[in-house]
Amino acid sequence: MKVKYLKVMHNANVGDVLEVTEFEANILIKTGVAEPFKEVKFLQNLNFTPVVDDYGSLIVLGEKLNLPPTETEAPKQKPTRKPKAK
Repeated sequence: MKVKYLKVMHNANVGDVLEVTEFEANILIKTGVAEPFKEVKFLQNLNFTPVVDDYGSLIVLGEKLNLPPTETEAPKQKPTRKPKAK
């Protein structure tokens, strides 16, 4: 399990990410020395380069996209009026 250290220890500095056993990770997390580390995976093109959105940000896999709502219904038509009798 990977953990990110929050305090300076004998084998790691603050912010270091190390692979430790589950037992060690549980002790480090419960004592407040480290927190679980989740790797961020980015969406990749077919040539294994990361996909970039319109604003220059990398797209994270598994993240919900904030897309504008699409209209699936047809636009409502105005009711037609009856012609006036002369």
